[in-house]
Amino acid sequence: MSVSVYGFISGITTESQDAHNILQLQALPATGAYLIKSLFSHVPQSKSHSYYGSHIHFSAGYKEFYCVDNEWMEEFETLLSNLYWCEAEIIVTWSRERYTWRSNYSNEAPPNEPHAIRERARYESAWELKQIPWNS
Repeated sequence: MSVSVYGFISGITTESQDAHNILQLQALPATGAYLIKSLFSHVPQSKSHSYYGSHIHFSAGYKEFYCVDNEWMEEFETLLSNLYWCEAEIIVTWSRERYTWRSNYSNEAPPNEPHAIRERARYESAWELKQIPWNS
């Protein structure tokens, strides 16, 4: 059975930060990992498509992927640590779980380095927003 995992990474970014993010996505492997470059699409900031900043969206269908495992999570958080971003979210269709991340982005002092994870949360349902312990 194929299980879909989909989500987005968004950020209020400059053109040079967008270029950096695109290079990071293009540097992902073509095969052999959970996160490969063909999964991702980048929408630059524009009034008609991504008004408040750039948007990276992704989707994959994994065989018998009933929950997010540690290897997938490590790949995703490593990618986040190399990007300029504000928030990220994924949904796993089989379990209906929802995961969210927030970065250390600040509009008062944009960093010169990619953003770090400031907080993360896990919800037992993508539709019922009752938060559950991250490592349960």
